[in-house]
Amino acid sequence: MREPNTSKEQKIVSIAVLSLLAVGPSFASVGAPPCEVSSASTCSSYSCTADSSWFNNGQPNVSNPAVDLPTSDPSQQTNCEFHQLAWQDFLYLMTPTSTPGVLNYDTWQPYYEVLRLATPADCGDAKLSLGLIAKTDTIHSGTGDIQQAGSDDPLIGQNGNYVHYDMRVNLTEEVFIELCDLWAEQCFALASNLDLPSGSTTSNEVGAIEIKAAWKIFNDGEDTSRYYTTTAAVQPVSPSDSSCAVKTVGLVGLHIVHKTPSHPEFIWATFEQVDNAPNCDNLSATPPAGSWSFYDQTQNCDTNKNCNTYVTGQATQVCRENTCGGGSEANSQNQCDIYLLNNSVHSQLASDSVWQNYYLTGAVWFNQADSSKPQTGSVNLANTTMETYTQSINCFTCHTQTYSNAAGQQQLDFSHIFDRIDKSSSSYCAEGLPFSCYTVAGSK
Repeated sequence: MREPNTSKEQKIVSIAVLSLLAVGPSFASVGAPPCEVSSASTCSSYSCTADSSWFNNGQPNVSNPAVDLPTSDPSQQTNCEFHQLAWQDFLYLMTPTSTPGVLNYDTWQPYYEVLRLATPADCGDAKLSLGLIAKTDTIHSGTGDIQQAGSDDPLIGQNGNYVHYDMRVNLTEEVFIELCDLWAEQCFALASNLDLPSGSTTSNEVGAIEIKAAWKIFNDGEDTSRYYTTTAAVQPVSPSDSSCAVKTVGLVGLHIVHKTPSHPEFIWATFEQVDNAPNCDNLSATPPAGSWSFYDQTQNCDTNKNCNTYVTGQATQVCRENTCGGGSEANSQNQCDIYLLNNSVHSQLASDSVWQNYYLTGAVWFNQADSSKPQTGSVNLANTTMETYTQSINCFTCHTQTYSNAAGQQQLDFSHIFDRIDKSSSSYCAEGLPFSCYTVAGSK
């Protein structure tokens, strides 16, 4: 387990001011992006653009996650700012570090490291470890990292392999967990009056961020050119292969949840790879690369009653029920902001950048300025690779401050990663939480 760096506890790296060159529009072949509008003219009265400083020579080049988005005054916040925060965070995670072959994503600690759990899969030299660690929530049968939230069912691609999930936290949250010993069950039980850090715009400190990535396992010979790929030790590989093996995996989905001073409930955003699945209202859409990862064109959802339904051991038929995650605005502003921002990002990426194939699906948050709309943005937000079977609800259905898991554990703030705490640690916090914990934590 990596020891916390005290210098990092004071301040996360500030945003560098870069002078960068934006590349002109050049878009990847797209059949059904997760956010589209009926006509570009629908959005002619709106504007939502990507900051040119997020790019260098057509590639992501962001120095740290968003700190000044959205605007600190809720009454002045615009819909666009929440989606800009999501894209800035995504591009930060995909920005290379000074170490060749390492992205910022790779430097964030996986939950099993932060919670001092065993490595999920350890069968060879690979960047990721994607395997099964049992949750303390007894409703999960010990296969947590292929099971989706809400349904507890896995997703099986058209190539016959499981999708695996990788959860990580940023340095802010990692340090908080370390200072409070929240990896130990006895300490976590005392933390019900604490909130995860929200950050500060005045001191340029990033709030707690959690990410959850969905990784598709490729078979030998499959075309990987349209995906960000890496290596992973995975177990199990498929319903018929329970072994541990080092495989090439491709990013197909990414949740980013980001806590800010004006949004302590976190801002919940999600991204998808464009080849995942068609939209349910346009199943005849031509797949960008010849076939969908999670939909078989030879079986139509109208005749195959198993769409977005798990069938044990079979490849899942998936379609997207709500483009742009739906929207809270009758005038389509939310959908237009996402659509325009996706276009703006892609226009500044190089035409051969793999990130041309990734799209913001949407974001959802609490409306602090209008109590008549307690949730706003993409109010039906779901990711086809992570909420395949529960697309009719959004993140806040389960992520609440009153949630308790099936083992009766109250969860901290809106986070569920503590479902996995090891119950065997019994010698901590006999006299209460460490004093250092209260120097970084908020109180309810």
